[in-house]
Amino acid sequence: MKISRFINILAIILMSIIFLPSFHMNFSTKSLIGFNLLTLTNVMSCLAALIAIKQPSVYISKPMILVYIYFAVFTVYKLSGNFDNNNIWFWEYQSPVLVATIIFTYYILSKDYKGFAMVIATALVCIAISSTLNVIQLIRYPDAVRSQYIGSQGEVFRQLSLWYQKIGVAGYGFISGTSFLFPVIIGVFRNSTKGATKIGFIMLIAVMAISVFLASITGPILIAGMGLIIAFIGRKRLRASISILSFIILLILIIPKVYIAQVFYYAADLVENQSVAMKFNDIGISIEEGVDVDTPTNSMEYRAERIPRNLERFANSPIWGNSPLKPGDEQTYHIFWLYYFAQFGIVGALPLLLVILSNIRINLRVIDEKFEFYYLVSVALFFFLGFIKGYVGVMMYYILLVAPGAYYLNYIFSGKEVHDKQHQVASRVKIKSSIVASVTKAARVHSD
Repeated sequence: MKISRFINILAIILMSIIFLPSFHMNFSTKSLIGFNLLTLTNVMSCLAALIAIKQPSVYISKPMILVYIYFAVFTVYKLSGNFDNNNIWFWEYQSPVLVATIIFTYYILSKDYKGFAMVIATALVCIAISSTLNVIQLIRYPDAVRSQYIGSQGEVFRQLSLWYQKIGVAGYGFISGTSFLFPVIIGVFRNSTKGATKIGFIMLIAVMAISVFLASITGPILIAGMGLIIAFIGRKRLRASISILSFIILLILIIPKVYIAQVFYYAADLVENQSVAMKFNDIGISIEEGVDVDTPTNSMEYRAERIPRNLERFANSPIWGNSPLKPGDEQTYHIFWLYYFAQFGIVGALPLLLVILSNIRINLRVIDEKFEFYYLVSVALFFFLGFIKGYVGVMMYYILLVAPGAYYLNYIFSGKEVHDKQHQVASRVKIKSSIVASVTKAARVHSD
């Protein structure tokens, strides 16, 4: 068996570990061989070794160099003694970024687009299964995702979080990660040519949307809603839709605040989830009475209060950041990008941003114009989410692997081959040259 086939198999197994949490929580090889081989670390170690043999250039590529810099900066931060290494967000993102970048870079450099498509198709199947399990279990346990989110706050919550994972509840990272994937999935759906495939993607979109809604986390619900609306509108009708949206915004600005607030009060009375109802009510209060960041009294004001606090802390030490040893710093995490730059400064936060931007730049060289719109919407929603909520490490797999990888599903679902834009341009020029040559030849025959 070829090394590339082994790499594909290991990558597929890895997708099940990452995107189907209940898989690695319930299945183990310990009883068979004395230890559990099916862990992310073990599978990724084998995969990384095979990639080093098959495509060693991966490890000296520009994306990987940026990852090395990212690790190096935080190693220096750790050794400096100025940062709390036990801060749960200190080492939260580096490993997912490393894993996602190695896999992505391998498939791009090796040009094994068909293998990449199979890996991403597996990821989407796992996402579909996790979303289905989420729907089933969140109907029974409406606060399960939130309980996992606060699982780090005590042993009781941690054990409860593990139990929820075992019965199939995917946590906050899964809900937030899937929330900005809707545009790229809709893009694949629109490029698909087979009716059965389209039905499959409609079912995937539906179960993902229900899963996000039932999780009752406001940020991902907002992101998912925006993604669905913009993606279904499409690129061609976007300008007209922006005009309609601008008119609606203008109308909202004209309508007295008290009437807009009443809409949210009414929504709070309708929803059954108490957390969502409270947030709707707080939004109504904030619209009607304004936001006081000096003496916050509701969830909207507490969130708004984090903005000036983070900006002030960033201004105090923009290069190196502020030590996360200060009391209350953990709560500023929700507004991720402000938090990350405030905590770790330009030196600490910029490498992560550069890794993500490098990934986006590579994708824009390959992705065609039809799919580019959907990809960029997903990217924009990912960044927007980071200004209203926090990221957890697993979300890096969604933006660095699944969002760009969805394009390569063309190999499976539309029968089209994938080429970079230079190849596409060259092909169009070649076709035009052939047409011109044929017309010229026909003209000469006619003249003779």
